[in-house]
Amino acid sequence: MGATPLERWDDVVNNMIFQTSLDGSLSGLEPILQAYRIANAIPLSVPMVQDDKNDALKVYTGCVVSTGTNLNCYPTGLATTVCFDLDGNLIP
Repeated sequence: MGATPLERWDDVVNNMIFQTSLDGSLSGLEPILQAYRIANAIPLSVPMVQDDKNDALKVYTGCVVSTGTNLNCYPTGLATTVCFDLDGNLIP
């Protein structure tokens, strides 16, 4: 399983499951996330609008930056990038 493109809120749950697959000690979270998915099927089926996707990108970017790597920019097209700090604030 890889990362899921964000279209519905359920895709965020898929990405959380993907992230917890990083380490075997986190694999116990998958059943909890699956139970959450079942209990919240209707709200998780709601489509994400562009602002929701941008907010998710800010959070994901903060997680990437916190790894201490030099990968804190995401392309938004072939020639542009948008960068965020650890709190998801735009870096001009």
